[in-house]
Amino acid sequence: MKKILLIIWIISFGFISSIAHQLSELDRSKELGKNDELINSRANSKPNIVFLLVDELAWSDVGYNCNALYGSPNVDQFAKEDVGFDHDYAASPVCPPSLTSILIGKNPGSIDLTDFLPGRREFLFQQLNNADINSHLPFEEIALAEDLKEHGYRTGMHDKWHLGEDSSGPLEHGFDVHVPTDWDLDWTKTGFFYPFKMDGLEGVEGDYHTIVLTDEALKFIKKNKYSAFFLYSSLFAVHDPIEVPQDLVEKYEQRLIEQESQDRLPYILDGNPDAHNPRSGEEFNAFLYEEEYRG
Repeated sequence: MKKILLIIWIISFGFISSIAHQLSELDRSKELGKNDELINSRANSKPNIVFLLVDELAWSDVGYNCNALYGSPNVDQFAKEDVGFDHDYAASPVCPPSLTSILIGKNPGSIDLTDFLPGRREFLFQQLNNADINSHLPFEEIALAEDLKEHGYRTGMHDKWHLGEDSSGPLEHGFDVHVPTDWDLDWTKTGFFYPFKMDGLEGVEGDYHTIVLTDEALKFIKKNKYSAFFLYSSLFAVHDPIEVPQDLVEKYEQRLIEQESQDRLPYILDGNPDAHNPRSGEEFNAFLYEEEYRG
């Protein structure tokens, strides 16, 4: 049976460690004098790779990190049985630079892609000007999908790209398949419920965006189950807009009620705790009504 390597979030070292493990097994086979046919079979075997990236998911938003509110049993089980990297950090708190570091293995500052795309305007309160940035993932950089494609992989990208539009989409950076086919931005076109108005993404009334896209990703896996494949699924959720099915709303409303009697932290953190006079949440909210702070 072909191996499937599942990578969740930004566990970019998982691929390297898996390959290293397979190579060590191959060396051990040689040492034990196993037959050449078995050795060649292992050498030619390629693991299928499934990379799931959940945008804006905090480290504390899963059950195995001691969060009793959220239900993530499958992820919890995966964390229990497999390898986790507790000291791994995203290259940036902003989407495109972080995505860049995953796909090309470089610090985003080294290729001038350090902000969200297509960039943001200057604000009156800024003490420094915005840095000039690339408007897309540079073509001269070799993306992970391009490299894997050269090694015989079928490559599929589902959900959010957000590394350039039009002529610099996933298909121009090594992916054979991109769903949705006409949307390279970082937000859903009409929200998370049908109609999605995205090419390649069909549905019916009541369908939820994340589930439909996951079904499309499963189709890619089934279609390529007899060949080596790389599936990169960068989910639009939990990125805003915050829209979820009503049954989940009711589920977590009930959980909050059940947790009211539990002990809570005796403080609420507002603003920068290192500041001499940190602003309160009310003060930050007031900025929303001031022109110079509007995005």
